[in-house]
Amino acid sequence: MTSMRAIVLEGPRKVRVQEVPMPQIGTNQILVQVKRCGICGSDLHSYARGSRKVVSEISFAGGHELAGIVVDVGNTDSDFEIGDRVAFEPVDSCGSCDMCKTGLMQNCNNRKFTNQGLAEYIAVSSSRLHRVPENLSWEAAALAEPLAVVIHAVRESNTHWPRNVVIIGAGTVGLLGLIVAKQMGVGFIGVTARYQHQADLAENLGANSVLLSTKSDTKSHIGVWLGDNQIDTVFETVGGQQPVEQALNIVRGGGLVSLLGLTDQDIVLPMNSVVVREITLSGSIFYGRPKSAEASDFSLALRLLGSGGIPVDKLVTHVFSVDQAEEAFAAAADKRSGSVKVQVDF
Repeated sequence: MTSMRAIVLEGPRKVRVQEVPMPQIGTNQILVQVKRCGICGSDLHSYARGSRKVVSEISFAGGHELAGIVVDVGNTDSDFEIGDRVAFEPVDSCGSCDMCKTGLMQNCNNRKFTNQGLAEYIAVSSSRLHRVPENLSWEAAALAEPLAVVIHAVRESNTHWPRNVVIIGAGTVGLLGLIVAKQMGVGFIGVTARYQHQADLAENLGANSVLLSTKSDTKSHIGVWLGDNQIDTVFETVGGQQPVEQALNIVRGGGLVSLLGLTDQDIVLPMNSVVVREITLSGSIFYGRPKSAEASDFSLALRLLGSGGIPVDKLVTHVFSVDQAEEAFAAAADKRSGSVKVQVDF
């Protein structure tokens, strides 16, 4: 086999399925047949622009939330075998810089991000594969990556780990954050949602209070919503000027705002308020392998999925075949479709 099908970008809000060359595996790489891949918010940024920030010979539409089957182990000395079910950790670190040596792989000075999983096959580093239990569906296994993002943010916030939390945004990451916070016994969890189906799902998943948010939300409006609850930590999962301002308005003095949302635009922050109120701002992205922990963020995500602790059927709202690529991206981009997580089945 010399070619495969992949979803590629053709322009703003336009994708198509194209025959492209099969990836060639290099040293310590393994070839994986993709079975399921989720469409991430970062993929939708590229979809809206019609291009990716990283230029490559083939304009892949993205894809890093994936799971599949090992089909070729090449000359790697890993213990993976053909037929193994695996999930993929898309951030590859060098292993030798100061960041890597202290377990902060997500801050590797030489890190590389692989985002070509919306294709039938992908060549990946063997060190970034995780075995998927036989009892775990492809649907669930492909949620390991966004769940690892959430687990990493929670771990990073542990010095502030709170009684009361607000999560800005009720997409996949926000709702996974709600589930993890509930399991950790947080006393009050508020969630803001832009769409009614997101708000309904947040309530169904156990949020104490849900605000159907609009661009006209004011500080006083939010104050009425939260009542007497002092918010220790805010997880901002949307990205953009208004959601970040909202997070800063919500958090108590001395609290933490954890920023997970990405945006293509610069954000202006009210720094006097941040300084005077002694608010901690923390960026959080990807996942780490802290030496002091029993497992990496990604491994913990797979454990949690394997235990049945994540209601996958409520989060994965749409599944499309690769031949339905246009419909898949349209549904993921337009939340009026009722979508939360959209996945592509290969």
